[in-house]
Amino acid sequence: MPPTFAELETSWNESFSEAKDAIGQIQNFFTQIDNETSMAVEILSSAVKVGVKRLGELKDDLVAMYNEAEPHQLPVISLMKQSFAWLDNVKSPISNLSPQVTIWRDQNLSSWGGGAGRAYLLEKTTQQKAAIDDVSKNADKISEWLMDIAQRNVEYMLEFVDKLGVIVGHYAGAAAAAATLVGIAEAIGDAADAVAAVFAEMVDQLTDVASRFMLAVSDERKIDSITTDNTALPGGKWPESVVG
Repeated sequence: MPPTFAELETSWNESFSEAKDAIGQIQNFFTQIDNETSMAVEILSSAVKVGVKRLGELKDDLVAMYNEAEPHQLPVISLMKQSFAWLDNVKSPISNLSPQVTIWRDQNLSSWGGGAGRAYLLEKTTQQKAAIDDVSKNADKISEWLMDIAQRNVEYMLEFVDKLGVIVGHYAGAAAAAATLVGIAEAIGDAADAVAAVFAEMVDQLTDVASRFMLAVSDERKIDSITTDNTALPGGKWPESVVG
């Protein structure tokens, strides 16, 4: 069963909460690393200092990435909400009208014969049903387009959070080594290399997700095509049988 709006909203907000917590842990672990190595700077090798510097720079890059993503939290929720609104408030009620179009509201009309009766039955009701079906179909397409854009954002955050979890572990290990100064040179260097590798992999994957996001957004032409297609709405207007 497809997820509800509430479920999607909860999952989306949780991903931001997890990302924020992970960023906070990374900052705290780096502060520990920096404090411990600063106190023993005279006895530490240049390799340790270089490793600490790299960890600091990567930490700053991660914080910047989170800060860039954070302003998009509420707009994406709005996209999700509007996507469901097109289904609940447009497609569903409109599609419910479709099977009722050819049902005579006045049974006396069912006996309406001659050219006028045939014209109403074959032309007016046919036009009305086609227009209703067209609006229902287009509402579904617009809903799908909005959700596709939202989904690309969700994929971005899920990938970001997943990689942050791995990176937190490397900072934690480096902080533990810095606290004892035992094997610190190797630990700091390994942590810096590991974080850099995960960061590079994350950037590549997020770039791919961002590319798909831009593809979805640039597909606005499809929506323009949908909203300007008057195949079932001659002249861009509803049939006379609808407007009276």
